[in-house]
This record gives sequence, C-alpha cells and structure tokens, in this order.
Amino acid sequence: MTGTEIGEMMGVDYSTVSQGRKRLREKRKRDKNLLRTLKELKQICPWSEKDLKEFQKNVEDLEKVDKEIWK
Repeated sequence: MTGTEIGEMMGVDYSTVSQGRKRLREKRKRDKNLLRTLKELKQICPWSEKDLKEFQKNVEDLEKVDKEIWK
C-alpha cells in the first residue's frame, strides 16, 4: 500500500504516514524484537498479494544487519 492509501484508510494525511514510517525505522534501531514482531504480524494478517508485496518492500531494510546496533 502507498502512504496515501494507508492515510486514507486510517483517516490521516500522507505526512502522518511518512512520519510513522520514519519512526518505525528509528525504533528498529532500538528494538531488536521488532522484526520478529512484524514477521508474526505479516503471517496473521489476511493481506492481498499487492499489499503483502508493498509491506515486504517497506520492511526489507529491517532484515538487513545494522552494524551500528551491534557496536
């Protein structure tokens, strides 16, 4: 889903969605369990193929090892 589509669904504007995504990326740096939680959520949510691909695109960077976390 695009930021605009998410905003329409949640009753907020694109800017709010964009800020939420930014906060999620920042939170993953502090919360090592976040990726596991997102993967669990992905398994229980009945998303369409399009929504699933968009979700995977948005969280693919979470699956990369962030060497800054492990310093």
